[in-house]
Amino acid sequence: MNITGTLFSYAHLCDRKVWLYYRRISFENQSDLVAIGKALDQTTYLRERHHIDVDGLINIDYIKNNVVHEVKKSDKISEMAIWQLKYYLYILKEKGIIMTGKINYPLLKKTETIYLEEQDIGEIQKKLEKIKQIISLEKPPAPEKQKFCNKCAYYDFCFSE
Repeated sequence: MNITGTLFSYAHLCDRKVWLYYRRISFENQSDLVAIGKALDQTTYLRERHHIDVDGLINIDYIKNNVVHEVKKSDKISEMAIWQLKYYLYILKEKGIIMTGKINYPLLKKTETIYLEEQDIGEIQKKLEKIKQIISLEKPPAPEKQKFCNKCAYYDFCFSE
């Protein structure tokens, strides 16, 4: 059971999104916000080698000076971005590669340095177990309205009547 960085990050937002995304039910291609994020990805840090794939699990935006960089358009759901980057650092550590991370917010002109702490490893392993439980469910979890739902690509699917 391969848990990608995207799936891991979704687990910090919504169990239903995890279940749907794992089954390749996605509405991301219909989201203006996702399109903005993709445009940002294609127009920033152009000198860096983008999209470093690690075993089909994680897709690192770029690496520079032994630092893993993740580019985000907004810090509104920074907790998700932080844990996604910690998951990347965890996967690399499992391969014997120790790095730090940075989340780059080019539109906000700010960066945040991220470290994988010892206690993070236990949290990541717990989250991985929870993800496995969610994706093994026969039916998707019921939608739970949260503050960020209105901007989610899955909003209409979850809440239209």
